[in-house]
Amino acid sequence: MNIDDKYVVVQERIANAAARSNRNPDEVTLVAVTKTWPAETVVAGYEAGLRNFGENRPEELSRKLIEVDKIL
Repeated sequence: MNIDDKYVVVQERIANAAARSNRNPDEVTLVAVTKTWPAETVVAGYEAGLRNFGENRPEELSRKLIEVDKIL
């Protein structure tokens, strides 16, 4: 299953969970944790529709931002 497919599945799960709790799925923010994943995977996630990414190491984020800028 590629990132596009996984993103659709997660969005469906969010929508179902939101419906069960009487919430608007637009109020839920999906954050893709990109720790240890290469910049190419981050770009693929962005291209699939992800817009919020999380990193816990500033030095890793710095390197990825440079690489992502080159790709996008």
